[in-house]
Amino acid sequence: MTHFVIPGVDSASSALHVARTIVRRAERRMVELTGSSPVREVLMRYVNRLSDAVYALARLQEETTAQEQMREKVTELVKNVLAEHAEDLPPISLEILRSMAERAREKSRELGVPVVFSAVDSGGNLLLLERMEGALLGSVEVSAGKAYTANAFHMPTHELGQAARPDGPLYGIENAAPGKIILFGGGFPYVSGGKIVGGIGISGGTVEQDMEIARYAMSV
Repeated sequence: MTHFVIPGVDSASSALHVARTIVRRAERRMVELTGSSPVREVLMRYVNRLSDAVYALARLQEETTAQEQMREKVTELVKNVLAEHAEDLPPISLEILRSMAERAREKSRELGVPVVFSAVDSGGNLLLLERMEGALLGSVEVSAGKAYTANAFHMPTHELGQAARPDGPLYGIENAAPGKIILFGGGFPYVSGGKIVGGIGISGGTVEQDMEIARYAMSV
């Protein structure tokens, strides 16, 4: 039965797997005992469920640890990339960003969809956020997340979403920064002087509308 053993990925999950093994051993002893002495059925069910519960906790700990390791790796990678090129990156012009926001408003009015426009610098810091009247409140966080994601990974959010599918090379990447990484369209890196110096995000319409508005806004 050794091929069913999962050793765990850290001391906590390993300890839980050992605990489950002990509970399973106790369960087998109770089964053996039923051959010579009566054992209450409720106790048998309890020990069986306890074994399942400890196993579930062990797997949960493994998943939590894996997510934390992924988060640390991505954070370190982004920091290194940004630090490496920080001195070479030109600052983002607020004048240009405001022009982009105005073009976003123009296109959104044409489509009849109120949206939120967000822009971040190369460090992921929010530089500009404009919410059109009638835009959904939830679009504020989503818009900022799209801008952050596009800048952090140097690619449009819809392309990152493709790579993050279950069969993709970046499956689970959103767990690196829960709530900040957006995997659907509307976020684009902002390029200046041939280099990515930030990102913008649009949220409020359908994915296709958000992408259309973002592309129009960036064509200043």
